[in-house]
Amino acid sequence: MLAEQENKVIGMIYEAALNPALWPDVLMEVIDFTGSTTAIFTATDQLSPNYDFVFTHNIPPESMRAYQDEQVKVLDMRLHAPYWAEKALGDTVLNTFAHYAAMPVETDEFLFYEKCAKPTNVSHVAAVLLERSAYSWAVFAVHRSPQLDEYSEQEEKILKRLGVHLRRALQIYRQITILQEDKKNIYQVLDRFKIGVILINQDYRLSYANTIVKKVFEHSSILELDKNNSLKTLKKFQEKLNQLIRSALFENDDLNNESGGY
Repeated sequence: MLAEQENKVIGMIYEAALNPALWPDVLMEVIDFTGSTTAIFTATDQLSPNYDFVFTHNIPPESMRAYQDEQVKVLDMRLHAPYWAEKALGDTVLNTFAHYAAMPVETDEFLFYEKCAKPTNVSHVAAVLLERSAYSWAVFAVHRSPQLDEYSEQEEKILKRLGVHLRRALQIYRQITILQEDKKNIYQVLDRFKIGVILINQDYRLSYANTIVKKVFEHSSILELDKNNSLKTLKKFQEKLNQLIRSALFENDDLNNESGGY
């Protein structure tokens, strides 16, 4: 049963790598798998802020705001960074804040409990390190409320195994982000061209038009789009336009057509 649920989670991880909207479902499944109450998947890269993300499950917005408090961040780093100091990528950390409540009020532990652990109802944590450098950090963590038991070696092993796939998913996410940025940059270049540029997909539908072509659409009836986003022109020129499109898509044996233009 455990192997079946773990395989299900692994499949969901790779689906979410391609569709980030699915990460909350992954977190919910891991919470169920590990007997947790909340979960967070977060990555920060100071050199590439576009890579940053935070996915959570069952953590109220007010609790996230409590954690974002600068004093809490400093306390968190001061108290818990040593746990990660000797850890390699893919390693896990199990910790509990339960005893923080009994510490003297002036201690960092008690302040962290009052400002973060208590508002978020988190007492026990199990986390896996996915990425770490001088400027980047990624971690996946699950939490349990005070009335539940601390995490055991079993949950630690589960997170360690899942961590392998979470790291791969993070790399996939990075690559997709790079491709999206490259695509955006290419479009910015095409917008500066002094000639009209149209990109058409395999279904003959327009997927991009640069600034000059947009002006043609707006101020001329020579070129139009139908309800399916297909290019239309004057009836007597339509077949020639279709022929040019087919040749551009290498679907016409006769590739010696004259270049089209306006």
